[in-house]
Amino acid sequence: PVIAMTANAMQGDREKALQAGMDDYLAKPVKSEELRNILKRWVPRETLEPGIDDADKEVPNSGSATDGTVVEEVGPCLDPAIIQTLRDLQDDGEPDLLAELIGLYLEEAVKRLAELREAVEAGDADAVERAAHTLKGSSGNMGAARVAEVSSSLQDLGSSGDLSGASELIERLEAEFDRVRPAFEAELSKAGR
Repeated sequence: PVIAMTANAMQGDREKALQAGMDDYLAKPVKSEELRNILKRWVPRETLEPGIDDADKEVPNSGSATDGTVVEEVGPCLDPAIIQTLRDLQDDGEPDLLAELIGLYLEEAVKRLAELREAVEAGDADAVERAAHTLKGSSGNMGAARVAEVSSSLQDLGSSGDLSGASELIERLEAEFDRVRPAFEAELSKAGR
């Protein structure tokens, strides 16, 4: 099966994807539950990895998951399920994908934060909306939920054209990023072992 995935979820996109020959459609940011449901619909049950049904159960930050799988501590500011999903994408013998994604995310997030601060100072609501949208998506995909949440609030302000309160949100966003960065850097140091 071929599943279309798009960041620009517009009305009618699903129908266009299906007409183009896709088997299903998923809009970003991808939520684990939605992806799981689509995979259950399209992948024959016998080919699913053992424990797929256990994925619906809550996974703690550390210790053992309900299925007995050990879940590594990734810090309270990162979603451990997303970090594990990214780890699971790793192919044997290939460079560390998680380390590469973290490196790219940290580099791009710093740029987006600078863009946001400049756009707020310049009163450029469109630039705030664009940069916040980009940061929201990448943060959500990397498991930095609080950074994504504050970015979403900034995106909404940019979309409204009223940037009052944006400076406070930038400060909050930078504080959340300051919490997330060391957690990601810890993951990078694990990869370097």
